[in-house]
Amino acid sequence: MGRVWLLLVAAVWCSGARAQDVILLRNAEEIRAEVREVTDTHLIYRLWDGPDEVLMLPRSEVFSVTYRNGTQDFFMTDRAVSAAAEYPWPAVTKSYRPGDLFDEDGVRGLVISVTDGGRHGLLLSLDQAELPWVGEANRQILAGTVEMISGWTEVRYAYHGGVALGTTDCSDGWNNRLRLLEALPSIGFALSDYPAFAWCEAKGAGWYLPSRDELKGLWTLFGDAVEDGKFSMGDYDALRNRFNACMARYGGDPYPRWPAFRFWSSTEKDAARGYGVDVGCRPEVVWRSHRKPYGTLRSEGESKATVWSVRAVHKF
Repeated sequence: MGRVWLLLVAAVWCSGARAQDVILLRNAEEIRAEVREVTDTHLIYRLWDGPDEVLMLPRSEVFSVTYRNGTQDFFMTDRAVSAAAEYPWPAVTKSYRPGDLFDEDGVRGLVISVTDGGRHGLLLSLDQAELPWVGEANRQILAGTVEMISGWTEVRYAYHGGVALGTTDCSDGWNNRLRLLEALPSIGFALSDYPAFAWCEAKGAGWYLPSRDELKGLWTLFGDAVEDGKFSMGDYDALRNRFNACMARYGGDPYPRWPAFRFWSSTEKDAARGYGVDVGCRPEVVWRSHRKPYGTLRSEGESKATVWSVRAVHKF
């Protein structure tokens, strides 16, 4: 009886040791993992006996997957897919203008810019979140205070270390999204470690964190630029009021923070900093990325640990 019990224990242990999926990369490297999903472009998985973090790997880097039940999938015919070919474009039945509500093919948002006579363009999400660019796992925070010209005291954050992802595209945030997903397996972090990106990704296919210049449409629609570069508190209030009235009309979230009106972009400055866009700003606020008129870039960027507003965009 004792011998039978030992054999049963050994059998269970051996089956447990084999109960894993093996991802074989095209460079002959093996990854022992639990494959969660295989999409048209990526493998979604977690490391076997590793942290409970969901990782992504482009299918174009994978030779095969051997599953725990012995079946196999091969990906030799997969090729790197261009950003344009991969994008899930919604069906469009009419032309749009900036400020219109787009609600077609399961995609709903505020039109902030158009091309091709309004048949294509960019949508801004109607909902919003307040998030940092990076999460707690891959940042160090040094808190201090800065007295502003107005006399207010504001907590400031410095972000030290980190990883430069190469999400440096200023004109197309979808390219930055693809770059992030490609980088995750090699840098040891999960998508959840980049909260602004992850929030946009969770909205579904085609939604992404906009690049720096894609937010120019938001400024053009609501900013009412002037040439002297100054932006008063009254200008800020008027801008937010116009934006919030539009959100109320379409059932969206109002901008909740006063006196700011700033959003994270996906465009990276370096390992420590990313570009946010302040849609108009008082000249004394030194950590903005743009000042009025839109397009005058401040080159220092902003600490990735800073909590700014996040809105996703979607092409049409």
